[in-house]
Amino acid sequence: MTARDEPWPQRRSRLIGVSITALDPMRDSAERIKVRAGRLVVAVLRSRDVGELGLGIGTTLDRAKLDAIHVRTQYLSALDAALRYLRHRARSEAEMRTHLIGRGFDAAQINSVVERLRELRLLDDRSFAHEAIEQVQRRLPAGERLMRDVLERHGVGGEIAGEVLGQVREQSPPAEQQARALIESRLEAMQSLAPETQARRLMALLGRRGFEEELAERLVREIVGLID
Repeated sequence: MTARDEPWPQRRSRLIGVSITALDPMRDSAERIKVRAGRLVVAVLRSRDVGELGLGIGTTLDRAKLDAIHVRTQYLSALDAALRYLRHRARSEAEMRTHLIGRGFDAAQINSVVERLRELRLLDDRSFAHEAIEQVQRRLPAGERLMRDVLERHGVGGEIAGEVLGQVREQSPPAEQQARALIESRLEAMQSLAPETQARRLMALLGRRGFEEELAERLVREIVGLID
């Protein structure tokens, strides 16, 4: 276990009364400062944190200063974890909170990080929901049930989901038109199949794509002529 892995109460006890001997910029980030006491790294902080906490060479660390340093370092650790989680794709707020909980951060740290990411517009559930629905609709038409399920899987529900789905509904062709287009796009490849097989496969496809069963049955009956 390294010094910084040591439980905070024990680490704090060892640092009380220690004086800061150096404030060294990190090589890979000029905004991050190593706060040193001799050979010991007390913390890695942002330059703004160093100023706001009143840290300088010769500053003697007491319990209050150490606790304030600890709060800032935990916030930075949570923020770094959040930014890494955003590298590959956008995330919903619920996904971010679940990820940070899994990394062991407490509610106060998570709330602070989520608020900062909102300010930076790196977390925006409305924008995320529109993007998720666009992905669902990219290859094939999708019914509202599928779109709602996708949002719920990502933790977007309630008012935001309702608002975004309402906007998508207004901007998209009617569900019947989309379902009909989906059926017709698949019929040519099914011409060699028995009508019963066509109907069964089309009903399964429409179900997977989130169209209501009653609508699917009516359109398949109309276009194919029967339902199993």
